[in-house]
Amino acid sequence: KATVSVLNWNQAHHLRHAKTRTIMAADGPVEYMSRKQVPELIDALVLRMVDARPEDPRAFMAAVLAGSPPPTDSPGQVQLFLMRLSANCHGVWLTCRLGGVEHEVRDVDLFKGENMAPEFLAINPTGQIPALKDSDGTCVFQGNAVMRYLCNKFLSARKLYPADLRQRAHCDMALDWRNTDLVPQIYGVAGAALGFFPPDEAKAAAAHAKFNDADRGIWKVFTSHFLGSSLYVCGDDISIADLAIFPMLTMLEMVDYELPSAVKAYKERCWAETGYEELYNGCGGYGLKQHMDTKRSEG
Repeated sequence: KATVSVLNWNQAHHLRHAKTRTIMAADGPVEYMSRKQVPELIDALVLRMVDARPEDPRAFMAAVLAGSPPPTDSPGQVQLFLMRLSANCHGVWLTCRLGGVEHEVRDVDLFKGENMAPEFLAINPTGQIPALKDSDGTCVFQGNAVMRYLCNKFLSARKLYPADLRQRAHCDMALDWRNTDLVPQIYGVAGAALGFFPPDEAKAAAAHAKFNDADRGIWKVFTSHFLGSSLYVCGDDISIADLAIFPMLTMLEMVDYELPSAVKAYKERCWAETGYEELYNGCGGYGLKQHMDTKRSEG
């Protein structure tokens, strides 16, 4: 039997890819080794755990057994490229703040075309915000992907992305629904008033209809399927699904849109839970509140 002193982690990892078979455990299929290999793998795992002393041992072991970099709490500062007035960027910003991720905000002004600068296109070739650049040079764009990346990498942010398979699927569905169904209608109703798009009465009317459809409308789906009787999308704990959704609801204030009572109460809970007032005010910069005030003053 190999001893801990001569079995390095790469060797232990390779053991996992030896000939295996699968049995059904209470919570799903589990791979395991021969009896000779198991002690070697356990020795290596224990040594790695003792050296790392992870805050979340289960997440740590899951990562190393999958051959992924273990989550960490101190990998260096990430850079967030965003526009403070854009509610679409606030989900990733809130994920860093609530998840305890050290970050630097890099302002990108779309109105000035800064998103098309070569240095930004090297980070996100689509020229869209938000985007992230990690301390090791990794670049991630698309807001939902950025939030998942942060939660998967940083132990302190894991709480924002459910570990339970069914809850995580529910969270992912809400994130995708937010992009494909909710956001287009919000832009249809409030985008022109905020100066993001030219006025389009037909688009606005279609968005209003989509919101209020009694059978498959936005509010019907959100309250009955995603929210139900829970405080938040994934139950009693806030998640990245909420961080992506509720800031967008704030945009509707620009046109004095009356949210259904359940949706309004949800937005207010999220606002209070996350301390959103500071982001709404731009955290010392030109935020969504200032932009909405400016547009109102312009008539």
